[in-house]
Amino acid sequence: MEHDDIIDTEGNANGPDMVVRHAMVELVFDDAESLLVARVVPSDEPVEMDLPALRSLIEREGYAELSFRPDALNNLQRRLRDLEFGEYPLAARVDAEISVGVTSDRMQALLTTSRAYGGQPVTAERLEQAVADAGLSPARCLPDAIAAALNEPAVSNWVIAKGVPPQSGADSRVELLIDLEREAARPKETADGRVDHYSVREFIIVEPDTPLLKRHPATKGIAGQDVLGRPITARDGREVPLPREMPGVRADETDETVLVAEYKGHPVPIPGGIRVDKTLVMEHVDLRTGNVDFDGSVLVKGDVTAGVTVKATGDVTIKGSVENASVEAGNDLLVARGITGSESANRGGARTVSIEAAGDVHAAFASGVRIRTAGNVVVKEYLNHCEAVADDSVLVGQNGGRGVVVGGRIHGNRGVACKMAGSLANVPTVISAGPHQELRHAHEEALAERTALASRLAQLRDAQNGMVERARTAGNGQQVELLAKLRRTVQEFEERDAGVEQTVAALERELEDAAHATVVCSGSVYPGVTIEIGDASLTVRHEGSGGRFGCRDGEIHWD
Repeated sequence: MEHDDIIDTEGNANGPDMVVRHAMVELVFDDAESLLVARVVPSDEPVEMDLPALRSLIEREGYAELSFRPDALNNLQRRLRDLEFGEYPLAARVDAEISVGVTSDRMQALLTTSRAYGGQPVTAERLEQAVADAGLSPARCLPDAIAAALNEPAVSNWVIAKGVPPQSGADSRVELLIDLEREAARPKETADGRVDHYSVREFIIVEPDTPLLKRHPATKGIAGQDVLGRPITARDGREVPLPREMPGVRADETDETVLVAEYKGHPVPIPGGIRVDKTLVMEHVDLRTGNVDFDGSVLVKGDVTAGVTVKATGDVTIKGSVENASVEAGNDLLVARGITGSESANRGGARTVSIEAAGDVHAAFASGVRIRTAGNVVVKEYLNHCEAVADDSVLVGQNGGRGVVVGGRIHGNRGVACKMAGSLANVPTVISAGPHQELRHAHEEALAERTALASRLAQLRDAQNGMVERARTAGNGQQVELLAKLRRTVQEFEERDAGVEQTVAALERELEDAAHATVVCSGSVYPGVTIEIGDASLTVRHEGSGGRFGCRDGEIHWD
C-alpha cells in the first residue's frame, strides 16, 4: 500500500526543524546542528522499505548531497525491519574546506579544498578571503589556476601562486675569437669509410696582432620576490681573473677587452685563457735528426723511430708512428698510427719507452710502453702489456676499434672504459680507477705549503705593522725604504698564497671526481683480470659478459 508523505514543523529555540514523514520513517533536519536524523516511528500499516526506496525518499527531499555516515542506510533499513523505534543520525551538512599554504622556500602557494556536502561550496569570494588570510601577494597569484580550481570538486596541493626566483649575475667570461674546432683531434674517416692516418691535425697558425679573446665583464644579479611579496637577493657575477701567464698574448692597443697574438704561432686554449706557441715542423725524427727539445709545439709529419726522444712544452703531433722512442708533451700528444716499445716489453718485460703528456694522449694503439698523462689516454685498438696512468680517464675503443686491454697495469683517476679486458690465455691484467698515490701526495704537499705560507705571511704582516709605526715616529728615509721593501715581500707572499690556494682547490676537485670512478667493459672480461678501485680489489675467476665495476662500502661490485 502506498502512503503520502506528511511534512510539518516542530518549533525549537533555534528555529523550526524540517520533518518529512513517510510511513514508519520521519526525516528530521536540524538546521542548528546541520544534522539529518531518521526517526523510526510506529505506523498503523507498517511498510517495508528497501534501500532503493530509502534513497529515493532522500533524493526527493533534497538530502542526497549531505555527507552520510558509513552504512547509515543499511542500518536504517535493518531498524525498520526489526521495528527498532527511535532516532538515528543519518548525515550531516558539511561546508567545503579551503586551505592555502606556502612552501618552505616561499616560492609557491598551494591550495587544498574539500568538496561540499550540502553546505557552502568553494566560491571565488571564499577563496579570495583564504588567499588574503595566508598573506599572499596578489601580484604573484595565477588567475588561470584559481579559475581552474573553482571548477574542480576538490583539489590537493594545487599551485595558485608562484614567486619570481632571483637571477644570478653572470661571471665574467672570455670569448674565443678564433675557430679551433677546425683542428681535428684524431684520424679522419673518408667518405668511403677508410681512415686516413696521416690526417690527424692541421695546425692553425696566427699572425701577430690576430684577435684571440674578448673579455666580457660580470653582470649584476636581478632580485626575485617570493609569494608573500618579500624580495629575494640575487648574487652578482664574479670578476674571474685571467691567467697570470699567457705567453704570446697581449692586450689590443685600442681595446683592452680584446687580447691579440704577440707573435706568429700556434694558439692553444688554457683554462680561462689562451697562449700562442711557436711551432716546430719536422718531416721525421730519428737518429739523423737527434733528440728534439722544443719550447712550443712540435709537428712530425712522419715517424719517430728507435732511440730518440721528442720533448715539447706544447702539443706534440706525430702523423706516423712511435717505435721504441720516448715522447714528452707539455699539452696534448697525438700519434696517428700507434706506439710500440721493445720486443721484451711486448712480452711483459721491462718497459723502457716512456710517453708523458700534460694533456691527453691519443693513439691508434700502444704496446709495451709506459704512459703517464694529466689528461685522458684515448686508444682505438688496444693497450697491450702497457703501464698507463691517467689523471682523467683511460678510454679504449670508445670511438671505434677493437678496444682491447690485455696485460700490464692500466689506471684512470676518473675511470677506465674498454670493450674487452684480458684474453683467453688468462694473461694477468690489472685495471684500476680512483685517486692514485701521486694525487694524494700532491694534495698533502699543497696543504702543507699553504699552512707554511699562511704562517710566514702572518709574521711578515706583523713585522710590517710594527715598521709602519716606527716609520711614523722616526720619519727618516731609511725606515721608509725598509718599509717599502717589506711591503713588496708581503705582496710576493700574498701572490704565492693565492696560487697555492688555487692548487689546493683544483686537487680537491680532482679527488672528489675520482671518488666516484668506475671501470666499464662493454664486451668480455676474462679470468686473470684484476679490478682495483681505491683500496678495494676483485680478481675475475670466470669469463663474464662485461658490465660496470664500482666500489660501494669498501667492496667492488660487478653490475
